[in-house]
Amino acid sequence: METQKPTLYAMTGCIGAGKTTFAKKLSKEKKAVVFLIDESIRRLGLPIKSVEDYDRYYRGVINIIADSALHILRLNQPVVLDFGGNIGQLDWLSSIADKATANIEIFHLIVPLEVRSS
Repeated sequence: METQKPTLYAMTGCIGAGKTTFAKKLSKEKKAVVFLIDESIRRLGLPIKSVEDYDRYYRGVINIIADSALHILRLNQPVVLDFGGNIGQLDWLSSIADKATANIEIFHLIVPLEVRSS
């Protein structure tokens, strides 16, 4: 019997579009491990006082998340990534899925500016 491939689910979209909320809900539905970039930065105790701070921490934390996601996918477990990225990072996401021999599903949230949370 062939083992079903795990799936990497990823959220993309603008700030305040609801990526984190959707990622948490999806992780429960799919019984997946969820990685939230903002939460990961906070857990490391890194103070975010500017966009520059966020960008600097993001680059370091995203690599840790990618490595962890890869290991979990290789254990045949689904993973949800709320990495705050955009559809332009498809190559990066695909490389994680390819290395793990996993499926990939990308959810791009489009929400009008007046509806986004701040």
